[in-house]
Amino acid sequence: MFNLFPEHYNLTALTGPRSQQFEKREDAFQQLVGDALKEMGGHHVHVSPTKNQDGSIDIYIAGEFNLVEPFQGLEFPIIVECKDHDDRLSKVEQNIANGWRNVAQKLKKQAAQGWSNLFLPWKEAKSYVYCISSMINTQTRMDLQNKIQSFFDELPKNKKSSLQNVRVLEWDNLRHWFNHLPRLTDEWMGVHLENIISLEIYTSRLSGFKEYLNKSKLEFVAPKTDDPCHPDQILNRLSQTEDEPGVLVVGAGGVGKTRTVLEVSHKAAEEGWRVLYILPDEPPVTTEDLGEVVLPYEGKTLLVFPESCDLG
Repeated sequence: MFNLFPEHYNLTALTGPRSQQFEKREDAFQQLVGDALKEMGGHHVHVSPTKNQDGSIDIYIAGEFNLVEPFQGLEFPIIVECKDHDDRLSKVEQNIANGWRNVAQKLKKQAAQGWSNLFLPWKEAKSYVYCISSMINTQTRMDLQNKIQSFFDELPKNKKSSLQNVRVLEWDNLRHWFNHLPRLTDEWMGVHLENIISLEIYTSRLSGFKEYLNKSKLEFVAPKTDDPCHPDQILNRLSQTEDEPGVLVVGAGGVGKTRTVLEVSHKAAEEGWRVLYILPDEPPVTTEDLGEVVLPYEGKTLLVFPESCDLG
């Protein structure tokens, strides 16, 4: 099975490669929510960098797509705010209330100025989602949701935004959603078997001469588009073949088998596939292991069996 997200948000408990990119739990929380939304909405979801001025908009969802719980029923465009509050500390509910109070003061000032410049999306957004990294009870969550809704409802008529829907989501709401996104759990929690790794971990381990497998080091020179060895053709075959859902890439050493397979992997990931590399190390991966990792996932999975690991 997948490594599920912990009952309480704690950056040190997130053991996947993506989580290792952040030192601050508040930065990781914002990007975690953003990555999950990108799984659902792709390029329609815009996640702000954690260190730049962004008009107090952590995540902006402009285009329309099919929303699932816990976002189902909201209208576009959507603004998502991410607030980190450690529920292991005392007075967490007071900290949450103070956090919203600070946001409200800032937004009230921007409303008085007509939602200009970086804050212009607030004038056009239809929904606002306030995400909290702590666990709170249902009554506290609903009280906060009503308080935020009242704030926007009570703005002067000529300073109002277009917001019609407000929703507060706490960690328990979010982690249940995260746990239904296998690619997200692979990246943020890691695959639970040592020799089954995600595409991101595989590429991060490339060292020495193998660094030239990355586009940043050496651009891939593809064959003609109608060549059966072109990455697009290989992925199309994998997508369309049901009776023989696999491709064996063979050839003399140095002809580019590993690089071609890596290009196919990246293209599959871009199209929403879950991509896992199966390493030929000890202990060996069994069919039972693969079943536990792959079968619970309803989407497409690409399993890559490299001829050698040599990743250091």
